[in-house]
Amino acid sequence: MKKIVVQILALILLPLTVGAQACCSGGTPLAGNLGLRPVSGGNFYVDLTYDYNTQRTLLNGSRLLADNRRERTTHAVLSRAAYGITDRFAVAGILSWINEREIVSVAGRTNQFAATGIGDAILIAQYEAVQQEYEHLLLGAGVKFPMGRTDIRDPETGLLLNPDLQPGSGSWDLVLSALFEKQHVLKDNLTLIAELTARMNTEADRFGGRQAYQFGREYRANLGLRDRYLIGAQIFDPSLNVLYRHTEKDRIDGNDVPNTGGHWIHILPGINWQASPAFAINGSVSIPLYRNLTGTQLTTTNRFTLTLSYQKTGRPAVIPVDADFGW
Repeated sequence: MKKIVVQILALILLPLTVGAQACCSGGTPLAGNLGLRPVSGGNFYVDLTYDYNTQRTLLNGSRLLADNRRERTTHAVLSRAAYGITDRFAVAGILSWINEREIVSVAGRTNQFAATGIGDAILIAQYEAVQQEYEHLLLGAGVKFPMGRTDIRDPETGLLLNPDLQPGSGSWDLVLSALFEKQHVLKDNLTLIAELTARMNTEADRFGGRQAYQFGREYRANLGLRDRYLIGAQIFDPSLNVLYRHTEKDRIDGNDVPNTGGHWIHILPGINWQASPAFAINGSVSIPLYRNLTGTQLTTTNRFTLTLSYQKTGRPAVIPVDADFGW
């Protein structure tokens, strides 16, 4: 009985003392793995991404707190595919799976809470507004629809897990994106990449319709450079991106949720190995430069991604910018 009481305190009281959200939003990192890229008519690409995220850093605003009572580890797997209907118009979709595990310490006890399952999905249409030999502009609009569960409960207490621990968000959201790529900038093989993405979240029911929870709207701006080197017979593309990300506060029944929302700036060094004209392996890490969060929140300490991709296309593709570093 005492153990159950402690777990109830961990589920209810701990979010009030160390941050109601683990950095920003619930479910899998879909917006950060959107990755628009050119795909010509009749061609397609598919890829599989593993996304690892550890959150042990507790901040109040931009101030680091010496508090290690809460730690979260997230493993996400995302499958993405796109097909070119014409040389300018294509459709793409993302399916996801997620495992989240959180360890909290309350009243001298350590408790674990976990959620595993299929996450939400995205279906997006993209149009290549500028299609030149060394310059591309892609515009995308789509819907994130709720496939992931939002009703997982702690098996011992029966209490509903916090929204940011659920595999899904429960909401239908509008996703907008634009990607600009210009090759041969300053020197041969150096490519400039600029990307804007917005996710406009709607409300989702909790507790059988007795509560409406809405994750804060999310905006991302990414600017990066990608180079290309030939080593022997192998092609390697190192890249460096700078990401600015902002999320608004979450809302419950129209009221702001404390300790949610904020501003992040990260750098993302990465490298792509073009193993063959069709297959590639891409890896990246996320390094925080600046974070100013609303109230007290847990945020990303370490994060890396690994992507395996196959593409059937007659021209070089844009390497996806993996730019989500906590959710």
